[in-house]
Amino acid sequence: MKLDELYNKLKAAVIDGLKYVVENEEEYFRYNLSNYYNEYPDLRYQDTGYPYFSKSAYSKRNYFGLLIKDDTCKNLKSWVEFQEYLLSDDDYCKFFFLGKYSELETEEHKIFWDSLFSMHPITELIDRYIHIYSTKEFDDDNFKILFAEWTNYFTQSKLHFDIVIPILMVTFDFDSLEITSLVSIERMSDIVQKSRNTKTSTNSSPHQNVISSATHAFVLKNYSIENETSKSSSNLYEISCYSTVIVEYIDKLFAYLRTQTSINTGYSQIIAKPINWASSYSADLLPLAIATTKAYPDYFEDFYWNYLPNKFSSEIFLNEQIQKYLTPIQRNIQIAIDRLNKAFLRRHIDDSILDITIALEAIFIESSENTEVTHKLSSRAAILCKLFPIDFLTPYQVFKACKKIYSFRSAIVHSKEKKELDKSRNIKSDILPDITSVEAGLNILSHSINILLANPQFLNVEELDRNIFNEIAQS
Repeated sequence: MKLDELYNKLKAAVIDGLKYVVENEEEYFRYNLSNYYNEYPDLRYQDTGYPYFSKSAYSKRNYFGLLIKDDTCKNLKSWVEFQEYLLSDDDYCKFFFLGKYSELETEEHKIFWDSLFSMHPITELIDRYIHIYSTKEFDDDNFKILFAEWTNYFTQSKLHFDIVIPILMVTFDFDSLEITSLVSIERMSDIVQKSRNTKTSTNSSPHQNVISSATHAFVLKNYSIENETSKSSSNLYEISCYSTVIVEYIDKLFAYLRTQTSINTGYSQIIAKPINWASSYSADLLPLAIATTKAYPDYFEDFYWNYLPNKFSSEIFLNEQIQKYLTPIQRNIQIAIDRLNKAFLRRHIDDSILDITIALEAIFIESSENTEVTHKLSSRAAILCKLFPIDFLTPYQVFKACKKIYSFRSAIVHSKEKKELDKSRNIKSDILPDITSVEAGLNILSHSINILLANPQFLNVEELDRNIFNEIAQS
C-alpha cells in the first residue's frame, strides 16, 4: 500500500464528509438525543480528591450516525474511490479479515462487512477530528497526526505502548516522580481519568467506585506486542497478557508500597496506553486498552471511597531500597513478595496467616529442612531483627511472635476447635504487646523482605545460623 496515495484518497473523502456535516448536523442533532454519545463521562472531583463520574446523554455529538444515516455519503465519488482502494490492498484485507480473508460464513455478510469496514475509517476519523480540533475546517497538519495513528495500527510489525496501573485508595503530594528510566508515578490527567472509566474487560468486574478511587498511577514505559492481525491488539484487554509484567514489576511495586507504609492499597485496572497508534476512537477520549481485575481487598467495596486517602511524599521512593525490588531477585524472595501481597488482600485472616507462614518459610527455611521448622524459622527471624532492629519489637518478641503465628497456623491446618482458633488470633502475653497474629506477621515479613533484599548474603540461612551461635558464644 502506498501511504501517500492512501492519504490523498482519504483526505478527499474526509473533506467531503466534513462539508456534509456542516450542512446537515443542526437538523440531525436538534431533536434526537440518541444521536449523541450516551455513555460519555462527565468528570468532577469529590472532597476525598478522587474523581467522580456520571454519564451524559448529550455532551458529545456522535457524527458517525449522521454520516451513515442514508446513502448520501456512501455514494460520494471520493468515498467510493477510497473504499475501492482500501479493499484492493491484500495486506489490509488480510490484517482485518476482509475480502478473501473473511471468516464470515455467508456472502451477504461478507459484502456488508467489507462495505462497513472500508467506510468506517472515514466516519471514525471525521468524528475524531471534529472532537479533537473543535473545527470542521480541514487542516493538513492536524489530520496527518490522526492518519499516522490509524495507519500505524495496521502497518507496524509491533505495537508500542506504556502500561498504566492506577493506585487505589492512596494519593501523593507530587505530580510526577521518576523511579527509574522506565518506571514512574504520575498524577492522572483529566482526560486519562475520563478515558479509563468508560471501559472494562469481560474477565472481571471491579466496583465502579473502586475503579474511580485513584489519583496517581504507576507508569511502565515502552512495552510492545507483535502485530500480525487486528486480533493481536485485543490481547491487551485480557489480564493474562500482563502476567510477566505483573511478576516483574507490578507485584513488586505494590509490595514495596505496602512494606514502606503498612497501609493497604491495590489496583483494579492495567491499562495499555498506545504510543502513536489507535485501533478505534470514541470522541476525544484516549484510545486505551483496559484489562480489569480485583487485586484489592474486598472491604474497598464497602464504601471505602468515602474515606480520605492516605497521602505520601516522594521520600518513600527516594532511597536505594526501591531499586532492590525492581532488579531480578531470587525465587524465594519473589515467593515471599507474592504471598505478602496476597496476605494483604485476603478476606479472612485465617488465609492471611497461611500466606504469611508460607512467605516466612520461603526466606528462612531450606527445602531440605523437615524438622524443627518452627524453632528454626523463629530463631532466624529473631537474629535478623537483632542485626537489623525492627520497630516496636525486640528480637525475643520476634521469636515469640513467630511461635504464636505458627500456633495459629497449626490451629487452622489441623482443624482445632473455635476456642483454640480465637485464642491463637491475638498475641497477648507478658512478653508481647497487644497485637494480632496477622499484624505481627505482616510487620516481621515486611521488615525481613526489606532487609534481605538489601543484604542478600543472609538469604543463605547458614549465615543466620552462624550469627545465632556467635550471639550465644558472646552471652
